[in-house]
Amino acid sequence: MDPCADAGQPPAAIIVGVLVRVEPGCEGPLQARLERLPGACTVWEQGPGQLGLVLAAATADQAAELIQQQVASCPGVLACWPVFQCDESQLPEFLDV
Repeated sequence: MDPCADAGQPPAAIIVGVLVRVEPGCEGPLQARLERLPGACTVWEQGPGQLGLVLAAATADQAAELIQQQVASCPGVLACWPVFQCDESQLPEFLDV
């Protein structure tokens, strides 16, 4: 089960949770922009300047590339780093399926 399933995209093999620090006041527009990335969905807004992001990718290298080249470079993103990673065999534990 892919928490960020996108019609037309192959199933993800790797799921990465990312903490994104953003400029306070930019959370709403930045959340919408990040959700347009392939395989991405925001999962919470912790408070001013913090967003949780889930990325689904075919490989860990693709997830790292997405974080480094597309998430980190978004205007308004101050920093981002992965906080967990799992493969599709581990998803039921996280999703309590």
